[in-house]
Amino acid sequence: MTSVIMRPARSGRRPPAPDGVHRDVLLVGFQDQGNLGMGYLASTLAAHGYSVELLEFRDGPAAIAAYAREATPVVVGFSLIFQFFLPDYVELAQALRDGGVAAHFTIGGHYPSLCAEDTLARMPQLDSVTRFEGEVTLLELVASLKQGLDWHQVPGLAWLQDGVVAESDPRPLVEDLDMLPHPIRTGEIPDVIGWRTFPLLASRGCARRCSFCSIQTFYRAAEGRVVRVRRPAEVVAEMRQLADENEASIFLFQDDRFPTFRPLPQDLGAGAPGRAPSTGAPRTCRLEDQLSR
Repeated sequence: MTSVIMRPARSGRRPPAPDGVHRDVLLVGFQDQGNLGMGYLASTLAAHGYSVELLEFRDGPAAIAAYAREATPVVVGFSLIFQFFLPDYVELAQALRDGGVAAHFTIGGHYPSLCAEDTLARMPQLDSVTRFEGEVTLLELVASLKQGLDWHQVPGLAWLQDGVVAESDPRPLVEDLDMLPHPIRTGEIPDVIGWRTFPLLASRGCARRCSFCSIQTFYRAAEGRVVRVRRPAEVVAEMRQLADENEASIFLFQDDRFPTFRPLPQDLGAGAPGRAPSTGAPRTCRLEDQLSR
């Protein structure tokens, strides 16, 4: 049997040109359908006064390195979606180091969180791995570095110490998802048959224990409640904002498992005037005109 692995095509947008403006943090990853993980990291940093730029991984090492040299970031964070792409991230990180980028390099995602030792061994340019949900960990890491404090004391990190993996105290999962600011969304807005489509989350975690799935392992390896659901009114507020500011019409719920164990779709409709959103599939939801007005 022959297996063929398709690499995502390079983004159609033009990479940002170096502008000589300092950024506290650069976040690098795939931006297809809006990388909400990176978006939440960026919005959390921005809410606390840090400057942050989200870069598309497929813009390539040369373009990213040129931008990073002028941005002089304190931290460069890599968002690794699949283990398969780790060699490409190693190449990028080496290009950044060769280009004189001396920032703290950290990486997050399912694979780095669960296999920190292997990730650090295969990507020696890294200073740390940000394990599990990273919003608070990355925020505290940036603050620690800017203040000249010992970043090893920040909970939720792993690093190599004399060739052996060391870990700080574990970081619990975010208990209240509504404490996080709405994610920053970048890149082109996709259209589905002429309707503007945006991703969003109503929950995190999955109650199932499928043996083949890394998602349930990811959440159960961390401390804290596995499944957390946002308040319907908060989800509606985000939908309204996207509709008002970006003419959003279709919403792609990227939940690990859409919370069908409670009547969340009905709750969403009850949280705002007009009819409830229609659902054509468990992970999709269309905003009717009555809900967006």
